[in-house]
Amino acid sequence: MRKDHQLKVDSTTQEYELMRDENGQAMYRVETIIK
Repeated sequence: MRKDHQLKVDSTTQEYELMRDENGQAMYRVETIIK
């Protein structure tokens, strides 16, 4: 099964699946925090 997102840092790869509602729409939001 294909993951929705993949994050690679150096040689470590992490995969993420999105939560989906009953209609199959992705339930997530992306926030950018600038310090």
